[in-house]
Amino acid sequence: MWHLRDAGKGLTLGDYARYQKDTVLWCVAAGSLDILELVCTAGLTAPAAFHWHPALTVVAATVLAIESLVFVWLHAKYAEIAPIVLCGVLGLLMAFIAYGRMVLKPVF
Repeated sequence: MWHLRDAGKGLTLGDYARYQKDTVLWCVAAGSLDILELVCTAGLTAPAAFHWHPALTVVAATVLAIESLVFVWLHAKYAEIAPIVLCGVLGLLMAFIAYGRMVLKPVF
């Protein structure tokens, strides 16, 4: 909520409305990414467990590797070193899984 203390910072009600809109959009995007990660996690494990559509493992690992690249970019933008390393390692692991299932031991 906009307060009088924000007026001294040069913020207006319009600035606050834009901030609030950006926050809502960010929350929706973060929630969508959470759902995407859950679906891809199921896509990594379920095909092997049930011997059903093994190609989904490749798709899920590729999507998670691309998502990791997005997170590396986002954390690099704010110069956060530890999350960059974590997302980079997880992205490489997902890329290796996708490569292994496509080339090393094809599941198609």
